[in-house]
Amino acid sequence: LTTSATMRLTAVAALATPRTGRTDGGCMSARSIPDSARSWREKRTGTGGQAYSTTPRPEKPDTKPPKAGAFQRRSIEPSELRRFYDRGDLPIQIKHNGTQNTLVWKVDVEKLDYHHYLPIFFDGLREKDEPYRFLSV
Repeated sequence: LTTSATMRLTAVAALATPRTGRTDGGCMSARSIPDSARSWREKRTGTGGQAYSTTPRPEKPDTKPPKAGAFQRRSIEPSELRRFYDRGDLPIQIKHNGTQNTLVWKVDVEKLDYHHYLPIFFDGLREKDEPYRFLSV
């Protein structure tokens, strides 16, 4: 053996790792991989390392939550003002003039029982129909 050949052999032996015993220094290059094993290195092949299972997924029920109905028209219960006015229990009447309507009290305002009538008029504030809205406002 020549000196250069001996040096090459010693250098290759020095690169061998004790774990693998390979003489190429344990490095894997594209040249050292056989053609049959190179397919994993090609681009856009395989599943990309994704995990998958062969068991079928449980189907999710296709139920949607019920609608809240926030924009639906809601009915307004008749107020106490409507009930008392229709029965004629309130001491007021509406005077219809040509241009505007006015309230006329049948009793003096000083003699009114505010503890009785004031909650009735406040309950009438939710009325939208005439003449009940006019009476409460």
